[in-house]
Amino acid sequence: MKNGVLVIDKPSGFTSHDIVSIARRALKTKKIGHTGTLDPDATGILVLCVGKATKLVPYGTAAGKTYETTLKLGTRTDTYDKSGEVIDQSNKLVSSEDVINVINTFIGEQKQIPPMYSAIKIDGKKLYDLARRGITVEREARNIAIYNIYDIKIFFPHVSFVVECSSGTYIRSLIDDIGQKLGTWAHMVQLRRTSVGNIGEDLAISVETLKEFYDSEDVPALIPMEVLVEHIPVKQLDSLTCESLLNGQWIPINNAENGETFRLQDDKELLGILEVITRDGKKYLKIKRGLV
Repeated sequence: MKNGVLVIDKPSGFTSHDIVSIARRALKTKKIGHTGTLDPDATGILVLCVGKATKLVPYGTAAGKTYETTLKLGTRTDTYDKSGEVIDQSNKLVSSEDVINVINTFIGEQKQIPPMYSAIKIDGKKLYDLARRGITVEREARNIAIYNIYDIKIFFPHVSFVVECSSGTYIRSLIDDIGQKLGTWAHMVQLRRTSVGNIGEDLAISVETLKEFYDSEDVPALIPMEVLVEHIPVKQLDSLTCESLLNGQWIPINNAENGETFRLQDDKELLGILEVITRDGKKYLKIKRGLV
């Protein structure tokens, strides 16, 4: 079985599920998951986890993301992007200085209300299914973080910028909030994801390249799954201790914090993810996700 990470540069017009389906055919396995969807109109990095790497999907999902985006002032849509129906319009003029100042106020930790057109579930129902039936429900604000916004370019009525943000951030909602804070409306007209954690565009292949693997057993674009957890430190342990951990045993540990995680790795491959737990006042290492 093939194991590793495949980074696809998703073109506009494809759903994330479309890309997964193509990858399953190309790699001849159904065991493929992704670390976060992109809307059909959006482009950029879609990280696919193959084989054993599917166990590391949560780490990719939790990673920070970087996006390039463009908004259009003066118009609001029900989806907060260009695919939706126009529901509000404004002729208010704003200055470039106001735009820059307002955008920069969104840098930092904050609460964000997700859009109705999203895959979030409430009482087992996806919000976008409710929205398509004309139903609007209260959505709980979620904790997010905007780490940085830069490269702001203004060409009225459009504004483009780059945003680095936490997992769970909706750029469409950010843009809607920017419009409202400016005293007008705004919606997203372009979105491109350029990084997921430390995975950048330099590792991505096109859909056309992916399809070239339909008749091949070799997939040179598959990269080691360690790329998803490079931010987690390696715990150096002898082979006997590694084997004990992989067999489910708990190993006493000192000088570690409860909940801390480590990579379990030998000279050849990633063996799993370890976590520190506390029981009866003592700390132990245990396997959190085994990969062998």
